[in-house]
Amino acid sequence: MHARLSHGSLAHRDAEQALRLDDSPGVMYRVAGIYALLSADSDKNGRLATDLLATSLKAGYGSELLDIDPDLDRIRELPEFRKIREAASILQTRSLPYSE
Repeated sequence: MHARLSHGSLAHRDAEQALRLDDSPGVMYRVAGIYALLSADSDKNGRLATDLLATSLKAGYGSELLDIDPDLDRIRELPEFRKIREAASILQTRSLPYSE
């Protein structure tokens, strides 16, 4: 909520505390959204958002949310986000060449 209200220092505190309490992929994805909302204030926030987003996606969380999550709107034009989106899209359409 603090990030949506542009309360930068409080939002940063919330993000850091959330990751201290739980570093699961779902929490990383949500914290990426916090940093994405704050990305207009600093390039560092955009990098934090894309780094956390990539980590959560690698762990299998969030690929189905990338195109519909409005919290990510501010980072959609970043080259890093585009690369992440492209990789997620490729992985979603691939299947294993074998089955057991």
